[in-house]
Amino acid sequence: MTPPTASAQLDDARAGERRGWAVVEIRRDGSLGPAELVSASGAQEAARAAVTRAGRGRQAGRSSMLDDALGLLQAANGLHAQAARSFTRAGLGPADITDQQEVLGHLALVEAYRGDLARAADHARTALTAAGAPGVPAADRYAALAMAWVHLERAEDARCAAQLDLVGHGPTRQVEPWWDTARALLEARLLVATGRPHAAVRLLTDEIAVAEPEPAWRHGVLAVARADALLAGGEPRRALAVLTPLPPSAFPEAAVVAADAHLATGDTRGAVAVLAAATGDLDGAPLTVQVRAWLLEARASAHRGHRERTGQLLARALQAAAAEDALSPLRRQWPGVRQLVNEDPVLLRTYRDLLPRLRDLEARRTAPPVPVVRQTPTGILGASLTERELEVLDLLAQMYSTEEIAVALYVSANTVKTHLKGIFAKLCVNRRAEAVRRGRQLGLC
Repeated sequence: MTPPTASAQLDDARAGERRGWAVVEIRRDGSLGPAELVSASGAQEAARAAVTRAGRGRQAGRSSMLDDALGLLQAANGLHAQAARSFTRAGLGPADITDQQEVLGHLALVEAYRGDLARAADHARTALTAAGAPGVPAADRYAALAMAWVHLERAEDARCAAQLDLVGHGPTRQVEPWWDTARALLEARLLVATGRPHAAVRLLTDEIAVAEPEPAWRHGVLAVARADALLAGGEPRRALAVLTPLPPSAFPEAAVVAADAHLATGDTRGAVAVLAAATGDLDGAPLTVQVRAWLLEARASAHRGHRERTGQLLARALQAAAAEDALSPLRRQWPGVRQLVNEDPVLLRTYRDLLPRLRDLEARRTAPPVPVVRQTPTGILGASLTERELEVLDLLAQMYSTEEIAVALYVSANTVKTHLKGIFAKLCVNRRAEAVRRGRQLGLC
């Protein structure tokens, strides 16, 4: 590797000097306390420093709020083990039931993403029970999204889709990168699971196009999900192209999808190499990624005639998945490992309760897909879009800017903005990418 030049090092140092966080106390009455600038070399260090400073001699409630904010920041940057610890600390502090409910929702979503499904479901139910309402207010949406994630990991696609309908499209207070990323990933995975990988590719392409440069983990994991959708759609070489080079911000996830793509092209050696490169990172990866890696390695090991190693890897994958009742990573790989499992009497005996469920899922793979978007209490979503709003939506789907839409339709930019507001309101979304995604789901663009 070529060492960085003096000029590059100087640029990095200057960038580090410019990077920092403004820490402001927000009082209960909505007023703001004095601002304090916290310099740091990165977002995580800045937030951690903010929590440390705020915790000295201040009330526990303020520290809990900062722990919660730190957890959201860590989750948005892919540091989910650290985020879980931050949310756990935050949950020990607030006595207010609404604060407690919100923190539990934040914790549940991180746990669901990591694959701690039993804990995630327990925390999400507690948060939703505390809400005591059939709808999903903004403070509860993290918990509801966590439940949707648990349903998907357990291959309960219909329940996942129904939960997503209740969730809506994110917190009403502000845009949150972790929420946006988790929701997009979940929607894409549900589309793939229900036989619509190309719709998942379109959804993720839109998300990537509008994503901010930071956090880098969001870009990396969305690119990995897009490659995985391409792979599910029968395009392994395009998937490999998307993952070349492997995004460092989501390396273990990218390596596992790349290995799957290599196996799909008959390149066992390439699959083994990329899995070996990710071995050191897999321990901290989500359960779904770990199980998939072990199953892929088992397939490659069987191809090379290593029977004992193959059995060990299959047993590890089945044991980990069974512990959390996580059928989703197993059903995707089941066609490739079915024969290997059926030839192992120990596995057949040990997992006699789990394996029939996998066979049943495989038998139902040809069933009609579960729609993500359903009828709302006020009618069919998007049915009241005007002809002009449909034209604007169609141009949005073609990545036109506001000014370009105005030129194309011979109207002013302000008129376009008015149409956009109408589209957002009727489709129950807040952003352009969401409008395009929802429009495509409804067949409007």
